[in-house]
Amino acid sequence: MENDPYAGMSFPTGGKKFGKKPHIKLGYYPGKLVDVKLFNDADGNPIVSRYGKQLILSFQIYDKDDADPANALKPLQHKNSETGATENVEIPMFVYYEYKDSNKDGSWTSGIFRTAFTKGGKITKIMEAFGWKFQKDSSVNPGEFVGTFVNLNVGEYDHKSEDEIYKASTIKEVLGYDGKIPGATEEKSEEIPPEEKPHPDQLADEGQKEPEKKVELVEEKAKPVEKKEETESPATGTEKSFEDKKIEMKKMLDDKLLTEDGYKQAISNIDKQIEESKKEK
Repeated sequence: MENDPYAGMSFPTGGKKFGKKPHIKLGYYPGKLVDVKLFNDADGNPIVSRYGKQLILSFQIYDKDDADPANALKPLQHKNSETGATENVEIPMFVYYEYKDSNKDGSWTSGIFRTAFTKGGKITKIMEAFGWKFQKDSSVNPGEFVGTFVNLNVGEYDHKSEDEIYKASTIKEVLGYDGKIPGATEEKSEEIPPEEKPHPDQLADEGQKEPEKKVELVEEKAKPVEKKEETESPATGTEKSFEDKKIEMKKMLDDKLLTEDGYKQAISNIDKQIEESKKEK
């Protein structure tokens, strides 16, 4: 779909059933992000939900270490009711990455969306739990954080299937993780034993003297500084900053994180800032 920042992402679809959704005890668990998908229909088109378009973040749930609950121990497992196989517990989380853009009267301007990656936004808080730092007019790829550990607040809801209604687990909140990463090895520095040498009292008994340590002074000479001829007058910090912004906007346009109109508007605003800065000089 045109102007979709995730248009380049492609995922297979299918009609296979995977059994009941997992249901675990309520509480906080260590978890690892294992997959990021667009919430699309069978033809690969983004599904427009009540408020906009969504991503599906899949988290693998981990057992807590009894000795230190802040640390992840091993993947939590459950039995798949459809296949009978024992599998790792994975819980998906749906989160909006684009909201419907509304008019002043509150009605949706059909086909127009605005980013959900704003300061204080739900998806922004999730990304910050992954270690991402929010910056205005920048871009982010959630897929780059696959493999990141977080703390998950797991709740439950009534899931309605074709045959029944049952309790299933859901992720209520994603928080930062400060515990140990399972399988990670800690580097231990080897202690080098001190050089064995006779004690001064032992030398005195043997009629020997401890050798004096010689201190060698090294005179350092300052190296002459080579002067480089400037062939071009360097751009001022302000001009360079504006040029960097233009380059960044072009990259966002190429990555389809900005519409053509949004790009033109951003460049126009930067040009205005350049003119204003020149007037102040």
